[in-house]
Amino acid sequence: MLTYPMIHSSDIIGLGLHRLNQTQEPGSQMIKPNISVLYPQYNTSNKYVHDLMLIKLSEPAVISGTVKPIRMSSECPDFGTSCLLSGWVALSQGSHPDILECVDTVVFSPGILREVYTFTRFYKMFFAYSDRYNGSFYREYGGPLVCNGELQGIHVAGSLHNLYKLDLHINICRYKNWIEKIMKTY
Repeated sequence: MLTYPMIHSSDIIGLGLHRLNQTQEPGSQMIKPNISVLYPQYNTSNKYVHDLMLIKLSEPAVISGTVKPIRMSSECPDFGTSCLLSGWVALSQGSHPDILECVDTVVFSPGILREVYTFTRFYKMFFAYSDRYNGSFYREYGGPLVCNGELQGIHVAGSLHNLYKLDLHINICRYKNWIEKIMKTY
């Protein structure tokens, strides 16, 4: 499982859940993590940079109508690519809705990333924009961004640009070699 680094060994991972406050739903599975591997350059003081973790589950997930593997993109996204972001989006009051949200987004110009962040450390990231939520995924870390049926990004932050209200994503194509190496190792 590929995610944002916020899961601990004592956590139980819910796969295939549609409601935030449920532990069991038809087709869902609750599985403990076995091994967690942080990206080697991950550093908690370096916000958003290399925020990536692979988790080996303690038992294999059962493929079902709600739990399916997804192919990783081998190409980086082009400006204007339409994507789908899922998660339990934070509402303006700071609470979360109970039902999983899926939002249409568009990959934004890489020039905006350089405008917002002058640091070269962000070259492994990209922005996406949604008319519907305007960067309100700001408290939903680790949500998958799927473009053309492939995993393209992992959501790490939202509302980072005052004018555009953009969501920031880890660019999976930049980490593919590391991901494949870890998957072969474990």
